[in-house]
Amino acid sequence: MKVKRISWFFSLTLFSWGMAFAQETEHTMGLKEMLRYGLDNSIAIRQSVLDQQQAEYQVGEVKSSGLPQVSGEGQFQNFPNRPTQLLPGEIVNQPGTQIPVQFGTDYTMSGTIKASQLIYNHQFLTGLRAAKSSTELYSLLKIKTEEDVIYQ
Repeated sequence: MKVKRISWFFSLTLFSWGMAFAQETEHTMGLKEMLRYGLDNSIAIRQSVLDQQQAEYQVGEVKSSGLPQVSGEGQFQNFPNRPTQLLPGEIVNQPGTQIPVQFGTDYTMSGTIKASQLIYNHQFLTGLRAAKSSTELYSLLKIKTEEDVIYQ
C-alpha cells in the first residue's frame, strides 16, 4: 500500500513538473509588430476591405450591362392524337357523306435566338463613371481606416 502511494506521488510530481516547464515563454513585441498585429486583426479594416470589394463588384455589374446580351428559347410540342375534322363528301365526289380528315403534324419544334449590343447610352456611361468613382472613394476610406487604427 505504501509503495502504491509513493509511486502515485512520484508520478504526480513528475507530471506537474513537466507541466511547469511546458508553459509558453513570454513574448515581447516591438512597435512595428504591434502595428502590424493591429492592422491585421482590426474589424474596421476588414469591414473597409469588404466595402471596397463590394464597390468593385458593383462596377462589374454596371460593365456587364454594356456587354452583348444573347438569349435563346426553344419549344417542342408532341400531338399524339391529332384533331379530326369532318369534311363534306362533295369534295371527293361522295355526296351526302362526311369524311374524317386529320390536319397538322405529329410534332412541332420552334426556336429563337436574340442578340443585342449596347452601342451608346448616356445613362450607362454616367453610371460607369459613378461606379468607378465609388471604387476610388472606398479605397481612400480603406486607407483612412488603416491610418485611424494606427493612430488610436
